[in-house]
Amino acid sequence: MPRVNPERRPIVERVADKCLFFLSKGDRCPTVGKILRGLNGEVPFGADQPRKFLAEVRRRIETIYETPVCSVGPMMYERQVADDGIIARESFLLDPPKSDEEAKSCLPGGHGGKLAGLYFPEKNDKIYEQWCLKYTAQGLKQTTLNIGRIHDGVKQKVLSKHTAPKKLGELCNDVLGEAMTPFIERLALRVAGLLSASKSEKSMAEED
Repeated sequence: MPRVNPERRPIVERVADKCLFFLSKGDRCPTVGKILRGLNGEVPFGADQPRKFLAEVRRRIETIYETPVCSVGPMMYERQVADDGIIARESFLLDPPKSDEEAKSCLPGGHGGKLAGLYFPEKNDKIYEQWCLKYTAQGLKQTTLNIGRIHDGVKQKVLSKHTAPKKLGELCNDVLGEAMTPFIERLALRVAGLLSASKSEKSMAEED
């Protein structure tokens, strides 16, 4: 279940339903303005915080309705116009990205600019692929940082070399499922320097 402030839950549910209504009518990429229009000041955030609220809406659509959706930036909607006024390229809504770089430019942040709308992907969608990769990379960086903390904690003896890797495995079991637990435990042990690389590789080869 997505985590939503109980006070915001009714409005999050209503806006999520509204986005799915747009999708049913063929609008796969409603803008922030269109999504929030008509709420008459009911949205419980300041004028500079629609991103946080729409993240809750997006999570509800993903988890409750099991519908893929991602955030997009202004580049998704903008045409490229040459100096002579001739349209060099239609918006990516009308002319989908043909490269990974074009797809990345449609995302919020960086060159993509601020949050501009929500996007329901199509088959083999480059924009959704790049969105998934972007946030997976962020998660892996955070995971690497935290495993490094375990390594340092064991090395400095503020964490137990006997229990810290095991508990990391149990945590991953809760989050990722039992299939990942042996792998994560071996990874944690290797990072903590408690198993030699050769021993770990031999064990993995035997299991394969």
